[in-house]
Amino acid sequence: MSDEMTPRELAIVSAIAAEAVEALQGDISLAVEIVEDRIQFLVDTELVEVEDGSEMIRAVMHVALDAVLDDIADCDEDECGDCDESDEDEDSDERAC
Repeated sequence: MSDEMTPRELAIVSAIAAEAVEALQGDISLAVEIVEDRIQFLVDTELVEVEDGSEMIRAVMHVALDAVLDDIADCDEDECGDCDESDEDEDSDERAC
């Protein structure tokens, strides 16, 4: 895709992103909570001064998501069994409920 999307491409991306947000929301909430706790610890111990931690939380989450996406892009299913195992774990978790 080029840098500038057509209205149709933007609508498609937005719709897919909405589904991704729904799928990720629970895990992301936990990740944000962990990041908030770590930042609060750093503030409490006076290792960092942060007036509004939301910008730092956002930066940390961007870096973390980029790292996850890089790992996924680097994953070769023939060499990496992790992708298949996580799908199997999710399936078994769903059956257990």
